[in-house]
Amino acid sequence: MAKKKFGFGDHFCTACGERVEKNAASCPRCGTPYGDEKYAGISQTGAGGVGYSDRANDPTFRSQKKKGKAFGFVFLILFSVGVAAYLLISEQIPATAEGYRNVALVVGAIWLIDLIWFLSTLRKKKDWEGVVERKEQTTETRRTRDNDGSSYTERVEVYKVYFRTSDGKRKKEQAVGNSRLYDQLFEGERVRHIGALDYYEKYDKSGDPFLLCAGCGSSRDAREDYCGRCGCVMLKGAPVNNRAQYAQPQQYAPPPQFSTTQAARFCPHCGAQIDAQAKFCNNCGGRL
Repeated sequence: MAKKKFGFGDHFCTACGERVEKNAASCPRCGTPYGDEKYAGISQTGAGGVGYSDRANDPTFRSQKKKGKAFGFVFLILFSVGVAAYLLISEQIPATAEGYRNVALVVGAIWLIDLIWFLSTLRKKKDWEGVVERKEQTTETRRTRDNDGSSYTERVEVYKVYFRTSDGKRKKEQAVGNSRLYDQLFEGERVRHIGALDYYEKYDKSGDPFLLCAGCGSSRDAREDYCGRCGCVMLKGAPVNNRAQYAQPQQYAPPPQFSTTQAARFCPHCGAQIDAQAKFCNNCGGRL
């Protein structure tokens, strides 16, 4: 039976990552149903687990990146051909020797811009751990251009998340018109940034009914072990039955004031700044 490669819905089994078979009711590898009954008997509460996943280097992420690069290359070729054809057919550039050279320059500029963007994606971002210090939602006015070249202003929603790393540095992540990360994180939560995936993973995911896929960024049911959209493994912690015993503080408390002569010290359990002589964290109570 043919594999499902196009169309709506899931393309991969959410239990084992096998590509979905067309017109099949269940996965031929693990037997998990493809419909809503695949979640039967599994509680959504606690499914995300507690702790950082040990599968950040799973081969499914490398496979997803290769497919993304291949798709981007094919799209670039089709886009370049389409732009060249449009310029010539619409007679915006005459079909002369000079016109062909101008078209070649336009296509070359497109490829150069894409090459610069591609090289920028090769630079691996750093891994770090920390806490969500605060969140901020603002409405900003930005100027953009229409298809006909005319400019206009529009108001957009900007979602910002501020982090404090375990070594005391401040970092910021922002998105325009996309609140998925903003909605996923709470002030005071422990997180780690996985540089190779450019992904923010929460330490305590047990209270989240949905998780963001580290491969494609889509929001998925926390009960899934693999993303049904791209087939990448879902980064989850150890499953828990009693979330109360693992609960992390949801509200950020500013650290106490310290002497400027002291070196900054942070709790290994929750990331909060603590006194250099403390034996217990004043934020989570953990032994130091």
